[in-house]
Amino acid sequence: MCLRHEKGQPSFTITDAHAPKGRLVVAYPEIFYGCVYGVCSPRTILPRKVSKLPSNLRFSAYTRFPGRRFKFNVSLDIWFSHRRITHGQAAGAELMVWLYHHNVRTRPYYRVRIHHTTWLVEEWRTHNLQNGKSWPLIIFIRKKPSDYCHRLYLSKFIKFAEAHRWISPHYWLESIAQGYEIWYGGKGISTRWFRILP
Repeated sequence: MCLRHEKGQPSFTITDAHAPKGRLVVAYPEIFYGCVYGVCSPRTILPRKVSKLPSNLRFSAYTRFPGRRFKFNVSLDIWFSHRRITHGQAAGAELMVWLYHHNVRTRPYYRVRIHHTTWLVEEWRTHNLQNGKSWPLIIFIRKKPSDYCHRLYLSKFIKFAEAHRWISPHYWLESIAQGYEIWYGGKGISTRWFRILP
């Protein structure tokens, strides 16, 4: 997979992608805020304890994707750890917000209204087969798909997960990424803008 960075903004376009059709995600091209495997974004407030997160922490993302011949989702991937870390696998919980998905089967168990929008929610334990770690994976799926979100409050999603004891207020939020889980295809998919506020 090849990416092109554009115009000095937090953006990229997938210019080439080759993968056989299969059951597994083969790539997650992303832009992130926070710390991931020892790399931290400039001026980040993360990692930070969940109980100490600002209530007005919001994110915006604007994306584009050509056609409907791919299997993919447009998502935010938010990682929590049991303690403060900037290196290695965060295995407290993984919270995903899907703005759009195509050809991906979902099995939601819950329904919730956040930011004047209905979200379908599913949760299960996922695993990293390479290091043996496992953690809760919580997915919020936008019932009415969209290619963008504008100043969406992160606290609303975290509070729902806390109420179901999937995330603890004692956990640390390590990073927030915007990207695409891709099973096959992907050429031409792009992120035009990604921003975390404040």
